[in-house]
Amino acid sequence: SVRRVLNAFVATQPRNYVVMEVKSNLIPEERSELMKKFNTPLFKKVAQVTMGEPAAEFKKKVLDEVLKEKQELEEKAWKVRKVETERKKLMEARVKEMEEARKKEELKRAKEEALRAADAAGTKEGEEKQERVEEMKTEDGEKKEEDVKEEVKEEVKDKEMKEEVKEEKKEEEEEPMPVAELTEEEKKQNFRKKVAPDLTPENLCNEFAKFSLPTGEDGFDDVRFSWHPKDKSEKYFKDWIKKQKIMCKMDDLVPGEWFKQRWTEWQKVLAEWHTTTTEYNDPVKRAMREAEAEEVKWKAEEEKKAEEEKRAEEEKAEEEKAED
Repeated sequence: SVRRVLNAFVATQPRNYVVMEVKSNLIPEERSELMKKFNTPLFKKVAQVTMGEPAAEFKKKVLDEVLKEKQELEEKAWKVRKVETERKKLMEARVKEMEEARKKEELKRAKEEALRAADAAGTKEGEEKQERVEEMKTEDGEKKEEDVKEEVKEEVKDKEMKEEVKEEKKEEEEEPMPVAELTEEEKKQNFRKKVAPDLTPENLCNEFAKFSLPTGEDGFDDVRFSWHPKDKSEKYFKDWIKKQKIMCKMDDLVPGEWFKQRWTEWQKVLAEWHTTTTEYNDPVKRAMREAEAEEVKWKAEEEKKAEEEKRAEEEKAEEEKAED
């Protein structure tokens, strides 16, 4: 591939190179591996840390690009609306013309019906009108020769109709081309929203815990901070890591010893509960429990009855003693 070819001769060609590897530049091990390709006196290795609040020039460039994209979308939607409006007007004009032709045809039929009705009445006027009907039929035969002329007339009408539509367009107030403006929320954004992110969510969640900022220990001759200074960039980076810990799904988490011990204890307690529930729902053991309960109840009643009889005998003996 092209990358392999570049990696093969990059160390032998002393030029200025920009290594745009998002994930590899953030992971110390992969960062050190990349540095080995430039481990010659021909290169000065510089780490450019662009983190935190962007510069004003960068913000302006981002907002200009966002506004340009928004303007293109607005113009595209405006052109679609314009074409749709013209199509509707042409359709309305066509419908209007067909309605006028229909009315003319109905009027012609009404005249023929009136002539036939007069002829049925047997009046002289009806005979004259019948002659007129025959003359009209003769004229229809002559009209066949004039079909070509009629088609030409229709084409002329179509052109006139389109011209009328154009005149109506001029008379009507056309929708002006929209001018896009950024909302307050859009003005606050520092970066363009990309369709495809630099890192997929899965890769980000699996690797972000390994991320760190470059230092001189990685083999760099100089570490530069473009936007925020070093202390603010480090704080920004720590806050970003904390945010990812809250938002990302940690698929590689492994429970500790404390959790394993508590889990084992919980499994034992849960098994005891299952055993107790099973024994309680066993019909044989339930019958035995009910029999034992009945026996205990019977013994308690017998003991209570014996105590009552004993008490009654003692009271009777005391009464007899008192009478003596």
